[in-house]
Amino acid sequence: MKTLIVDKKRMYALAEDSDGALFFEVVVGGIAMEAVEFRLNEEETRRYQLSGTEYLNELAYDVCKDASRFQNQKR
Repeated sequence: MKTLIVDKKRMYALAEDSDGALFFEVVVGGIAMEAVEFRLNEEETRRYQLSGTEYLNELAYDVCKDASRFQNQKR
């Protein structure tokens, strides 16, 4: 897996596997912090390709608000 982007301020990272699939990891929580990692679906990948880190910032915010929405995309 090759790391493409790390944003320490927003606490996320984007990585790409050998097949070109993109994986997004976001640190969520308050006192009990945990990392949520999932594979970007086609729509998320398309939006990332169009908007870059601007979209990743939005996506990280969405994950922090409701990480359970992304459960079906986990590895």
